[in-house]
Amino acid sequence: MTKATCRIAGVYLAAYTRRLMYRCLNVFLVWPLLVGALMAYAGEPAPLALDWPACLQEARSGNPDLRAAGAALAASAASELASRGERLPQVSAGLGYTRSGSHDAGSPDDSTSEGYDASLSAQQLLFSGGRVAATLEQRRAEVEQARAALRRTELEVAFDLKSAFAGLLYAQQSERLARQILERREENLRLVSLRFEGGREHKGSMLRIKAAAREARFDVSRSERARVVAQRVLARALGRTESTGLQATGDYPAPAPETAPDFEELTRTSPLQDQADARRRVASAAVRRARSSFFPELSASGSLNRDGDQFFPEDERWAVGVSLDIPLFEGGTRRHELAAARAQEEQARAELLGTEYDVRRELEQAHASLMDDSENLGVRQEFLEAAQVRAEIARSQYTSGL
Repeated sequence: MTKATCRIAGVYLAAYTRRLMYRCLNVFLVWPLLVGALMAYAGEPAPLALDWPACLQEARSGNPDLRAAGAALAASAASELASRGERLPQVSAGLGYTRSGSHDAGSPDDSTSEGYDASLSAQQLLFSGGRVAATLEQRRAEVEQARAALRRTELEVAFDLKSAFAGLLYAQQSERLARQILERREENLRLVSLRFEGGREHKGSMLRIKAAAREARFDVSRSERARVVAQRVLARALGRTESTGLQATGDYPAPAPETAPDFEELTRTSPLQDQADARRRVASAAVRRARSSFFPELSASGSLNRDGDQFFPEDERWAVGVSLDIPLFEGGTRRHELAAARAQEEQARAELLGTEYDVRRELEQAHASLMDDSENLGVRQEFLEAAQVRAEIARSQYTSGL
């Protein structure tokens, strides 16, 4: 092999080696970094912005408290429907088959027999001393209580959702403002440092501005943590398990009423008042139900039976009857149960009156706080405008050396 051929072969070999090393570098270094970056970008949740109508719509279907209250109302309604069945006849039917055998020691053969039986029975309660009616009234009052509890839960969820939405808006604006303050103070720090280096500013002023910039950085970190907490609170109100990337957009206007509302009407239609009144009705029905145990129960029954050794059995028997159950002595159990029911009714009446007072007081306090905050908002807005004008004047004076 000549020297020229060896030189050409070496050039090709070097080029092939460089190409191979470049491919290996792409495979083992560049591609893993690119894939990792794409995975990180894909795994980062995109910010999800929700305005107030969207939050309200999502909370109606996703809030766990609302679902629990709705399920409780459905359970109470089912119990009320089930209690109505005591007024209707109780009918049952049965069908049976039996096979039996016996073995006699003196006989070489075993004896077996088969039998079929069919039955149809019905029973109707005629008089229960008011127990069935009291039970039905109690179940109806429990349904009203569950419905009032659902209304109360809806109002509480709406209040929590409003507070969470407003809290996230405040946290976002606070974080944005904290970053603007940090930028302004860092700019002030650079300006004061230049003036200090030029001998036109003393060291104490520069140290104070430096401390203010550090305080601004702390405010930014604190506002970020507050925003994360506000996102978690809003996610809980919406019924979400993830709060990363959640954002509140728009605004939630809350104008103050020009005139005082009708507190009597608000108290009367309050779900707390409805719940207390439903509890009183439940207690009253429990008293009537306990009193009914002192009365006898009258019921009628009838049955039709068929049996035989062939299917369908042909031998028929029937029976009708009336039964009367008279309570005589049970060791004072009924008397003590009636006394306990009356005490619970008195407790429910007192709680109803106390709830009326509490609801009226809380409504008046909430209205007074709303009016105070509304007027205070106007005052603070005027102070804000004055502070902005003073800040612009002070900044221009400081820049010009005044």
